[in-house]
Amino acid sequence: MPTNNLESSTHSEEIETLEFNTLEELRSLLHNEPPSTQAFTRIYEYLDPQKWPPELYGTALDYAQQHLKSWPYTTRTGSIYTDDAAPWKSPEVERLNLLRQLKVVPLYYVYPEFIHGLKESPHLANLKGIALNGLHGHHAIKALADNRHIVDLAELNLDSCYIGPTGIQTLADSNNFRNLTALDLEYNSLGLNDIITLCNSPLLTKLTILNLGHNSLTDSSIEILANSKNLASLESLSLRFNQIGPRGAAALARSPYLTNLNHLSLRSNGIGNEGAIALAQSPFLTNIDELNLADNGITDEGAIALAKSPYLSNKAKRTLKLSPEFYKHFKKFAPESNHENMDRDIDPSIISNLIKEKAKNTSDTI
Repeated sequence: MPTNNLESSTHSEEIETLEFNTLEELRSLLHNEPPSTQAFTRIYEYLDPQKWPPELYGTALDYAQQHLKSWPYTTRTGSIYTDDAAPWKSPEVERLNLLRQLKVVPLYYVYPEFIHGLKESPHLANLKGIALNGLHGHHAIKALADNRHIVDLAELNLDSCYIGPTGIQTLADSNNFRNLTALDLEYNSLGLNDIITLCNSPLLTKLTILNLGHNSLTDSSIEILANSKNLASLESLSLRFNQIGPRGAAALARSPYLTNLNHLSLRSNGIGNEGAIALAQSPFLTNIDELNLADNGITDEGAIALAKSPYLSNKAKRTLKLSPEFYKHFKKFAPESNHENMDRDIDPSIISNLIKEKAKNTSDTI
């Protein structure tokens, strides 16, 4: 056999061996570990297009996509950076199709091409969750609203985005957000008009989880929220670190639209004893399992009313959080309670944890 033919044959065998070994390692990653965020991260990193022969990369992505369909979507999480235009360029962009949750990491500069990608990329179509937290301004949310490929977005994290009235209006008007079940708007400097816009939106009626913490909301905003039929599906509501007084607490207690709530945080407001008594006497909040009223100026009178409430569930009483100095009064009337950490807040990651809990046994059918 001529030398050049022998060399060609040897080279082909080396390529075949490399391809076989590469795919075998991918198979191992997909099959040898149970689904988890950590396992998916290893798979995603292994599928870096720079590490693969171009002629084999598409096959590898298709193979991974098929086998990841049965993974809970909350495990399929990845990040992109705002100072990087590469995620929208082939072949890097093809890897985005594996993601079901996307975390946008804001850095010192946001490329215009990056925002353009959020608006135009068809590779966001399979996403169920997007986190923009920390990316200031309304441009990113406007880009997502204009992306014609987004059809089934369920979770949106806008913590610390300060999207302003323009961003709130976009959120309330866009059909791209019609399937949202979880919305995080903590640290967005929301005002009364913003709350009115949100509560009047017919596109947010599927929300089960809403975080409005750290927004300086007053009683007037809470009255609007409590009287909104569009929020009747809420199961978790965080209003921590606002400016809510007894009137706001009473509005929540009177609301016939909040009967599905099982998590409520009013930590670090000013509802006082009057607000605590109103909540204790509410026939609409009977499904609450976790209630945080720490740092609200509640003294003996309010603590005793909560402990003796005929409406609050035993579980709510067991997990109720007040300021520690009033626990002894509560304990007297609710001896079944167990409050080692009454001064601690509901887990700040309660939104993401609830999402994971709901999704952990749900297979991705896309």
